[in-house]
Amino acid sequence: MTPKKVQKVNLTLTTTITTPDAVPEIYHLRTKGQVFLSPEKFYLRYQEDPQIAVTWKWQSDKQKLTIHRKAPTAQAQMIFRIAQDQVFAYHTPYGTLDLTTRTRQLQVNWQPGNAAGDLRVAYQLLDSQNSLGEYKLSLHFDL
Repeated sequence: MTPKKVQKVNLTLTTTITTPDAVPEIYHLRTKGQVFLSPEKFYLRYQEDPQIAVTWKWQSDKQKLTIHRKAPTAQAQMIFRIAQDQVFAYHTPYGTLDLTTRTRQLQVNWQPGNAAGDLRVAYQLLDSQNSLGEYKLSLHFDL
């Protein structure tokens, strides 16, 4: 097993949310984080705010992206695979919701072992078969 290499990185995340009958919402985040590198995957960790920890995990051998968000009152582990619906549980103090991501675009520009990259994800978020909105995530990280 190859040891993981850890490096501090700067990251920029842009999130666009379009819900039915609403004006698109755009959010920008610039922060610092850590990237854990191995030959076929990387983990990117950062704090969205002081109480929300986020981890992005890319597995190139499986063409799969996982985003795990953990806050004091909620957590979710979203899975993205192109053209595949992925069900995940969104845990809240009021109960668990089963939600689905329907990935329309999954683009990763990253070379194994490199502490810089770009990811783009476009997906529809569903509750049962009802659309909760269209989401676009654009993440850049580098030293």
